[in-house]
Amino acid sequence: MSKFNNIRKFSYETGSYSGYWDTADVDYFVDSEEGSDLNDGDTPDKPFKTLSKVKSLGAEIWENGLVIMCWGQFTENLDINKAVKIIGAGGYNGRAVFQGAAGNYIKTSVANVDIQNIVTQNYSNTAFLGTTSYLNNCIL
Repeated sequence: MSKFNNIRKFSYETGSYSGYWDTADVDYFVDSEEGSDLNDGDTPDKPFKTLSKVKSLGAEIWENGLVIMCWGQFTENLDINKAVKIIGAGGYNGRAVFQGAAGNYIKTSVANVDIQNIVTQNYSNTAFLGTTSYLNNCIL
């Protein structure tokens, strides 16, 4: 069984969990521990290593509605400029960890970004600037 299975899916419409994510509904998988940016990233058994790799695939990929599931610890800056879903699958108590340092940041500049199951640590700036961002099961 993949580490990307059995990730609870939160419904903002009902305000409760509504089953589990089906990996078929996920566009890209990222695993900082076992992934490689040389992989295809579109299956749980061939994940990318960084979220930056997904964004680098270009505007036709990095679009509204994109679902990215991530596992592990990440030390990269995140500038989220599309209404994507970032779903943490694990690494720390069922959440992906975004481990920052001086100068590192996570920021959104659009509405309807959906972030679930993440922990941020030591980021100098975490800003959700879009008019509406959705956060569930996150520790910021």
